Amino acid sequence: MNKAIFGLALGAAVALSSGAQALVIDPFTDTQNVADAGTSTSDIDAAGAIGGARYIQVTRTGGAGNVHLDINSPNAGVASHSQDSLTTGHSFLQWDGDTANGGSGNANLLNGVDLTDSNVNDRIIIHVLLSDSAVNLSITLVDTSANSFTVTHNALVASNYNVAFLLTDFTGVDEKLIDSIELRINNTTLISDADISFNLIETTRVPEPMSLALFGLGLVGLGLARRKRA
Repeated sequence: MNKAIFGLALGAAVALSSGAQALVIDPFTDTQNVADAGTSTSDIDAAGAIGGARYIQVTRTGGAGNVHLDINSPNAGVASHSQDSLTTGHSFLQWDGDTANGGSGNANLLNGVDLTDSNVNDRIIIHVLLSDSAVNLSITLVDTSANSFTVTHNALVASNYNVAFLLTDFTGVDEKLIDSIELRINNTTLISDADISFNLIETTRVPEPMSLALFGLGLVGLGLARRKRA
């Protein structure tokens, strides 16, 4: 079975210098499961998710097996995308604040979420725990003026790394006025036992070189102070 397993605490976190606050998009504590040999969808009230709702969809694009998307079951806080052997397909997740009209473009009711957290954050980070297949990861942002843009990256065959989506790469979209957030996981390779696992998606900022330098000087000063006291 082809598998892509990811635990997503999807959120917006402030920069390192300002603390550990986070705007969680989805901790995946609301159970949802779909599986199909064609296309299957599910739209639920998700109390833990941004906007209080989550829409998901699986679509088979090749082969004869099923495509599965399981959230919070069997593993708590984990969303898993899997494909039967010799089957290709994708999973789609959308947070648009409405359970009645799921799917891209049908309902954009987040009412202008600021993903930058007042210019603090500059990128969306997906932390990958393990990937043994080059699955495509795509994020689409839609703003309150219905502008949308999709950025796609390939997962590496590796473990414990980050996939970064710079907010400035979403051309023509106002990242301070977001109405819909979409994630697509697409596996087009007909192989067995392909896995990808995630445990965090957030918006954050990588510390600037000057900040890192000042932090380093602070550590040096702390070391000198301790040596002097000794």
